[in-house]
Amino acid sequence: MPAAGTSRRRSRREPVEEPVAEDQGADAQEDIEEEERPARRSSKVVKKEVKSARIKVDESDDEKDEQVEGRIDVTNFKDQPLDVKEGTKLGGLASDWATMAKTLNSSAFNALKELAPSMAEAVDGDEGSKSLIELESTMRDLIDLESEMGCYEKTLDELHQLVIQGEKIDDVMSRYEENLAANIDEYKAKTSRQKYGKHQAYVDFRQRIFEVQQPGQAMPPINDFLPKEDGDDSDDDDEIEIGGMTQDYKCPLTLTILVNPLTSKHCHHSFSAEAIRDYLKRGPKTCPAAGCKQQLTLDDLEEDKDLARRAQAAARREARREQDSDADEVVE
Repeated sequence: MPAAGTSRRRSRREPVEEPVAEDQGADAQEDIEEEERPARRSSKVVKKEVKSARIKVDESDDEKDEQVEGRIDVTNFKDQPLDVKEGTKLGGLASDWATMAKTLNSSAFNALKELAPSMAEAVDGDEGSKSLIELESTMRDLIDLESEMGCYEKTLDELHQLVIQGEKIDDVMSRYEENLAANIDEYKAKTSRQKYGKHQAYVDFRQRIFEVQQPGQAMPPINDFLPKEDGDDSDDDDEIEIGGMTQDYKCPLTLTILVNPLTSKHCHHSFSAEAIRDYLKRGPKTCPAAGCKQQLTLDDLEEDKDLARRAQAAARREARREQDSDADEVVE
């Protein structure tokens, strides 16, 4: 729970500092082998940064507890019935958990998605494959962490709603702990497909790896990467699952790899910036993507930095494939 006692929370966190120092010592040895194992080192660096970020989040929360007046008296919390005034603070604590989950989603998830294609390209033998497996394990751990944060938020919000409805809660701590345990157990009971199969960050992560390993092919449904477990839908239900996905990095106008792409806010088609601006310079027109009838204006387009990075990586991969093909022809 975010509003924990300062002294108790610090004593609980002090032992964490030593493993962080040990990791830093291990990094010195990894630096020596950096050129030989770049993908593996990258995975460890991401894990270390995630651990450091979690410690900083906890420390920041402690500072809030000390600075913000009107926080719940944690020391005597069990003896305090929750009325509307005190219950309002539960809503604030729930928002704190939501904010932390949002931060995790916008930073750590994006870092792993950016790292995934680079590591997929660097895969070389069993060592490289192991690094990629470790990276996926880290992605799943982050999704579990985000979901756990959601359980804290949900539990606090449920108590908040009861207080708003006029219910006086005398046993707040026991009810909080029971409800939190129930929410966490409910998540843990889910299958891998239920936890990760519909999580957009995981889908994007797998997509970026697949397009490096299988260029030009449509990625199969995400559940093909997640073994079926007891509790998953029947085979008949699986048949109606959305089919494979593929990412096309070519501009519909130039038919070449996207350059400084702009993406439509409405139909989500993307175009090279110079080409689409020239296309729309005289006013609104129908989207030039095949089969799309959406009307577009320049105001409907927005910069897509993530797609720009992915398109550049795709262009580099295509150039390398052409070089390899030319080399093979020369050898023959």
